[in-house]
Amino acid sequence: MSNHTAYANGLRELADWIEAHPTIALPCNTLNVFGADKREEAAAILAALKPCKKDYSDEMFYIKRDFGPITLSFVFYRSKVCVAKVIGQKVTPEVREPAKTIEIPEKITPEHTEDIIEWDCSAPLLKTLCLNGGNMTKFGPKAKDHPSIGELCPACKKPFIAGDFTSLIVLGPGDDPEAKRRAKEGRPYNAVAVEVHYSCGGGE
Repeated sequence: MSNHTAYANGLRELADWIEAHPTIALPCNTLNVFGADKREEAAAILAALKPCKKDYSDEMFYIKRDFGPITLSFVFYRSKVCVAKVIGQKVTPEVREPAKTIEIPEKITPEHTEDIIEWDCSAPLLKTLCLNGGNMTKFGPKAKDHPSIGELCPACKKPFIAGDFTSLIVLGPGDDPEAKRRAKEGRPYNAVAVEVHYSCGGGE
């Protein structure tokens, strides 16, 4: 039995227990999931979780979907899935922290200039992954001798088979300096993409 199957079975058992004990206080309404630290993982989660919504905090980015009164929330660092844009600078004054004990001397942080960061979470991860599937190109059906037959779809973890229809989820310019430059300028560029089942990407 896979970890996912065991977890799902445990949730069903928990649901039965909650339903059988209506006077017991309910658990938290939000299930937070951490651990994905690659853009490809975030893209696969987003494709699988549709229809979903986005939320933000200072350093964190959230992809959420409601299942009745329960919210499933995947949590990412913005630095992993968003693009940091410098929109200005600010001067941080010198800060003196008085010594607290003999062992901890006074700490002085000199005045310095810091970049003012604005996070753009519309690209590259979310640019083509809107809630309704976006304007995706539909490829297929796959031939029996297609080289990707047998590979796993990153969204549903099921293998591609002959007859499947697929689409490409654009992740961004990758490590190519020229592609990065063209992307920042808003010009066409050769993008890194992952192949998913067309239905996993939101297609009908």
